[in-house]
Amino acid sequence: MGARLLIAFLMLLLLPGETRAGTVAEFLRLGLGARALSLGDGMLSADHDAAAVYWNPALLARAHGSSGEVMHTEQFGGLEGYDAFALAVPVGTRGETLALGLLRLAVHDIPMTGNFAFDDFGSDGLPGTHDLGEANGRWDPGEPVHADPGSVEFRTDEEWALLLGYARPLGERG
Repeated sequence: MGARLLIAFLMLLLLPGETRAGTVAEFLRLGLGARALSLGDGMLSADHDAAAVYWNPALLARAHGSSGEVMHTEQFGGLEGYDAFALAVPVGTRGETLALGLLRLAVHDIPMTGNFAFDDFGSDGLPGTHDLGEANGRWDPGEPVHADPGSVEFRTDEEWALLLGYARPLGERG
């Protein structure tokens, strides 16, 4: 029985990524660096600056000095903001480079309307009919809502990622 369970688990790992949940950390696909984004994400082997901590940390071994990257972009009329920061610094005597990247995606001014009062009459919206949802303590479709604009709260949702990279040349070619 244990061998079958192990084989079933390994089979799940072999499934393509698209068949698994696809919304976790989706903001990590946005990229880092204006140059990389203008090249259509074609930075896997093209550069060795601080943005390499996102695209291909092995390229940090080719860095010739310190470099930094700061980026801000907005979408949906400023409601969504994406900020990125990267820094690469040479360390040691063998050409090692240490890099740090910080990514932040924020959606601002999300209206929270969970404080609106409603009549808990059920899905037909009529009191005393004992239909489905009546007096269950939560809003059901069809129940009248008393919208009070003063009770709307606005919140911000943020997602963060910290990237760390280290590279050193393994041979003379770097």
